[in-house]
Amino acid sequence: MKTKKTFNPIVSRIALALVSLSALALSACKPQSDENLTVQALPEILSLFVEVKPEGAVPVKAVIGAQPGAKVVVTGVIGGVLNPFTEGYASFVLADDALLFCNEMEDDHCETPWDACCEDPDKIRQMRLVVQAVDAEGLPIEQGLRGVGGLKELDLVTVSGVVDPQSTPDNLIVNLTSIVRA
Repeated sequence: MKTKKTFNPIVSRIALALVSLSALALSACKPQSDENLTVQALPEILSLFVEVKPEGAVPVKAVIGAQPGAKVVVTGVIGGVLNPFTEGYASFVLADDALLFCNEMEDDHCETPWDACCEDPDKIRQMRLVVQAVDAEGLPIEQGLRGVGGLKELDLVTVSGVVDPQSTPDNLIVNLTSIVRA
């Protein structure tokens, strides 16, 4: 007897979070091209970009441990991992700008300075979170964010959002309601 496969949104969110976090563990350095950095975006993604930075923004490390449903306004750097953008999904990793990124060092020789590879890995894990744009069902929108509005690695951004119901203390996920490049 064949069983019908059904779509489980909770499993989908967990899988996306695991994919995002597995990218955090990668250590190989391979630069991404900035060619065609500005990309066409879906209207629901473009509507998230705002001109004015919201008040009350705090650094990433200040929201770590926030409870699901909490509203947050956080400023950070797109990075903290080798591949901060999730290909095909509207999400990225946001790291605390207190981390030392390789481009801030005098002897910068790293092709991927956004991964903060010179920092202690435990420190990095405690100072980053996942930001995602979700649809009406709470699932990540199926379009990458790299290049949308010119977004790229090492951009300083301020995001407003709500902590996702699937967040855990080790994997904070913020559902994006607005973003502005600093």
